Amino acid sequence: MILDNMAADNPAARVPLFNDFNEVSNTLSPDELQSLLSVLGKSKSQIALIARMLMATTCRLSEILSATWRNCDMDKKILYIESHNSKTKVPRAVPLNDAAMDILKLLNTQGKNEFLFVSPKSKTRYFAVHKAWDKLRVEAGLPKLRLHDLRHFGASELASQGESILVISRLLGHRNVVTSERYSHVSDQATKQASDRISTVIQNSIDKVS
Repeated sequence: MILDNMAADNPAARVPLFNDFNEVSNTLSPDELQSLLSVLGKSKSQIALIARMLMATTCRLSEILSATWRNCDMDKKILYIESHNSKTKVPRAVPLNDAAMDILKLLNTQGKNEFLFVSPKSKTRYFAVHKAWDKLRVEAGLPKLRLHDLRHFGASELASQGESILVISRLLGHRNVVTSERYSHVSDQATKQASDRISTVIQNSIDKVS
């Protein structure tokens, strides 16, 4: 029996539920990685260097575009991400492995500009780089590869090598895995070693195409 003030069926029944794991991530095969690094290595575009920096550090695009030389400790090889530039609003220290340091040495902005990556046209930091990235990814034969996928390249490599999800989570700057502070025992040294392995994978692929 249906009462006058009740609907005959559930109006939300046909509304699809949210997928808790709906993030799409494009992975790179060894051949695709070589193709991408070959294109990025030959390009004179600053966007190519930004892309390589995302791969080397696993930082978010916004974190790299807003990074300043003041944030870089070249002696300790650390990039400090300030809380206001972090998606999680939590500051963190990102190890600068050899691949990342090589990129910094290619930049000509130190002492000339506050930011690491500066547009040669506007002489200011980059805000939008996706149009230029489109050209690079098409040239590499990877038209669907997003800049965000480059950040997860390192994490995927580490996971395939059996690295702890706790170390990967910290390297990516995630606030937590399942909960938060219980993972604070993960050492900085373990994070640095994980970052160095990303650099090794990148360098090995560069050596194969050079």
